[in-house]
Parts: sequence; structure tokens; C-alpha cells
Amino acid sequence: MAELRPSEKMAAIGIVQEGDPILREVAQRFDLPAEAEDARRVVAMLHSAILGVAAPQLGICRATAVVRTPDGEYITLLNPQIISESAETDE
Repeated sequence: MAELRPSEKMAAIGIVQEGDPILREVAQRFDLPAEAEDARRVVAMLHSAILGVAAPQLGICRATAVVRTPDGEYITLLNPQIISESAETDE
């Protein structure tokens, strides 16, 4: 049996792949603190799928991401903004 590509492994666990329309949507920002409970729910879902993942990648159109540092700690980002990007790409 051929080994699955990383994108196929990610799709198998429910990670939305390139080309899915939700990845083109503008993620809904949280109205904090009014939506704190919803923010906690979304963060819990991100932690369960963690390496480094944003809510839209799980089919949740909310502006949230969780990233694991090289030290194994988690950083939760609510309403993050991209301020720069690399020309390098990966699957």
C-alpha cells in the first residue's frame, strides 16, 4: 500500500484542503468578551487537531489559530493579522 501524502493525511483527519471555498472567505472576528465562550470552544477544537492550524482549515469560519512552538508550547491567536509572508511554499 502506498504511503499517503501529507495533504491526504490531513484531509483524512478533517483538515480542509486548498481549493475549498471556506479558505477564501473572510473569517468572522470574535466580539470579545461577549463571545468568549465561543472562542474557548473554537480554541479547544484547534487544540485537538494541533500542529499549527487555523479555524477555517477545520471548516470553522472564525479568525483563530493555534500554533505549537518548537518547545512544544501552544500559542493561541484570536483575530490574527498577516503582516508579512515568505515566498517559500509547501504543501
